[in-house]
Amino acid sequence: MKHLTWDMDFRPEADREKIFGGLVEGRECGDCSACCTHLTIRTPEFQKPEGIACEHCANPGCGIYEERFPVCREWQCLWKHIGAMPEEARPDKLKIIFSLQRPNDPPHPFAKLYIGGWAFDGVEAYGTELGRNLIAMFSQGDLPVWLSTPDGLGHLVHPEPNIVDMVTERQKPKNKTERKEAKAWAAGIKRQL
Repeated sequence: MKHLTWDMDFRPEADREKIFGGLVEGRECGDCSACCTHLTIRTPEFQKPEGIACEHCANPGCGIYEERFPVCREWQCLWKHIGAMPEEARPDKLKIIFSLQRPNDPPHPFAKLYIGGWAFDGVEAYGTELGRNLIAMFSQGDLPVWLSTPDGLGHLVHPEPNIVDMVTERQKPKNKTERKEAKAWAAGIKRQL
């Protein structure tokens, strides 16, 4: 899995609204500009490599906020959608961007629609108490959870590896419980197409 990228055809707004509902009332980006720096953006009207601050970053905020690009108007991290995520989970404070991802050409069966986390300043952020709690919270749901790191590697942390192996038919279920769980995950993946 690669870092979080916003491609021209990758528009998960409808999925995000359907799954998580609208934005948390009163929750604003404030001084956070993590997405403006750490995301790769590739749209017809705007391109920016990861790790490079957008030329319009005014630190804090956006220098062209009222005229900002459509991609900047549409993209929202999950902190803005999930009230259970505290103020300290804002990406610039936690050093992790969590978002809903739906790649155009998924590299893995569990990467069709998933929650992606990117610890943009290093994997240590995943090990903080809040980082662990948020990963555990997301892992209670029925969406896969991938974590990526600045070195470009991605790791599927939910579901468990044995479930992945059963769904991808590298391993047979050992009992009815495993069979039922693998079948539910397989059905969920098919619905995401």
